[in-house]
Amino acid sequence: SSSSSKNNSGEMSVLHRFSQSMTSTGGRLAAILLVTFLCGMVIGQFRGPLGNSSSSSPCPCDGSAADRVRAENSRSIDNDNNQNNNPNNNPNNQNNNPNNFDKSLCPQQEKELVPVYLPMDSSLDDFSNPRRLASRNTSSYMYVDKARSCSILPKQTPLEPFDSAASQETFPDLTIWSTDFHVSPVADVKHILKTFVKWNTKVIDYSLSSSCTQAGTCAPRTLPGLEDRDKLVRGHLHLTCARRAALYEGHIKDPKGEMAGVDAILCNHAVNLCQGYMALGKPLIVIASTRYNIGNHDSVVQWQVLNRDLLAIAARPENIIAANNLFDLHYLQYFTGIANVVYLPSLCNTGAFYKPTMEEIPVMGTQNHAFPRHEFEALQAAGLAEGLTFNLLKELYVHYSYQDLASHPAIILIPYQTSIMTFFELYSMNVPLFVPSPRLLFQYHMKYNWLSELTWACTFGQCDYEPILTQHPCSHYPHDPLNHRDSKAMAFWLQFADYYQFPHVTTFDSYAQAARAIRSADLRSISQRMAAFNAERIEHITGKWKTILKRVHAARSNSLRIQRSYKPTYAEQMRALYGIDDFCPPGS
Repeated sequence: SSSSSKNNSGEMSVLHRFSQSMTSTGGRLAAILLVTFLCGMVIGQFRGPLGNSSSSSPCPCDGSAADRVRAENSRSIDNDNNQNNNPNNNPNNQNNNPNNFDKSLCPQQEKELVPVYLPMDSSLDDFSNPRRLASRNTSSYMYVDKARSCSILPKQTPLEPFDSAASQETFPDLTIWSTDFHVSPVADVKHILKTFVKWNTKVIDYSLSSSCTQAGTCAPRTLPGLEDRDKLVRGHLHLTCARRAALYEGHIKDPKGEMAGVDAILCNHAVNLCQGYMALGKPLIVIASTRYNIGNHDSVVQWQVLNRDLLAIAARPENIIAANNLFDLHYLQYFTGIANVVYLPSLCNTGAFYKPTMEEIPVMGTQNHAFPRHEFEALQAAGLAEGLTFNLLKELYVHYSYQDLASHPAIILIPYQTSIMTFFELYSMNVPLFVPSPRLLFQYHMKYNWLSELTWACTFGQCDYEPILTQHPCSHYPHDPLNHRDSKAMAFWLQFADYYQFPHVTTFDSYAQAARAIRSADLRSISQRMAAFNAERIEHITGKWKTILKRVHAARSNSLRIQRSYKPTYAEQMRALYGIDDFCPPGS
């Protein structure tokens, strides 16, 4: 107290001496400077560390929203200049990590504020990583407490339970458009619609895959925005702003063209193709069959724009956002915060069924992920000890049919991914499957980078853990799916793999255990139980697709209304339909 009085007294005496010299120009200038300095001290005390002060306090508790985002963005620059780009990786770095600040310094902070982007129709932007939004126009953001922001985040309209009493109901002449980079997922959808749904639904399958010649589904080279698909592949499937605009503007130039008669657009692989189609206002069926961020995985801005667009898509009730496996469902929810993502697994009914006539047990890796020879020899030796013959599939056959696979008593599958079409195919044939346990599969990964395709960065050769985007504030998962070299993270995320989720799949912790399990198992009983589950799957998947088609049909009149009032440019249409002004921010 006495020290404070002395300080105040000293300040007043200084002011008094300067007031006596006000008649001189230098004296007036000195007085003005001193008063400005003292006022700045007082204002700084009331505004707090995130006001106009240059304080580097780690406590983001005071100041306006604009002050807050400026401070957060300045921290982003500091963090980006650090060798460790993610402040969460350095718990001792209190100044750079706003999650680690001393909350005792912020006695009035009660709620965590997060930015929420609110364009037309309450469609919200992605607002994960507010520190990373320096390139965005922050005037579009409203800062609200986290609890409120998550409550107003647009939730996808849940898929209604299928009414079996109305199972005979049909809708005429529905047409679905697909331009995928993978032939298998869309082929499975076509098979489900033709064989099990049995409604009058046509799928225009213009494949961009290099395997399209085998399927006979190659897209014409004249598709708007997709003419040079080879260049798109070289760009890791990133749909640039120019391509999105060309795709939309090219289709609307021909009002009587093929797209005019389309009722819905299907995007499997890659999901970001729907960024181009979303401006057309037709129902979108987005099904993540692998990590949804392909094409946007190596850029913060591109990934955030994809998240923003998916949130806008989810907000419209005619659209469906789904995943064909639980890993990708939770991966999508982790980064986007989208609720009610639909689980819509692939069926992959091959027409071949379990009929064992062979003795060998095939061991399946993949063409690009050959099982290491010394590992196979150890597995083979364990099989011989139990009187079993294990052989690599590629050594059993040069070419094989599905019925060839179904003729073996069991198959050992060494999966390289959490969801692969091969698993769906083998399961649909009711072939007993034996797979490594999560612990053993993680060991393979640490030794051989076996699960490299869990992340796109690692798929393209960048396997070091780099959390380019962190969890959405409205998602609640304990581990980052990008952290594929961490045992706890992998133990959590591997549980969502298809082969650990489907019943009647046997896991093993060692080669000896695998051999004993196959020798002692009632393989025909396992196959019968798989067949029973497959019957349930067919009914379940068919019901979901019928519900989706009903939603598409219900949206037809609104789609036609939008089609009649298309804006001349992609930017104008995105603004009119979604309220998104900056559809193409810098860097996207």
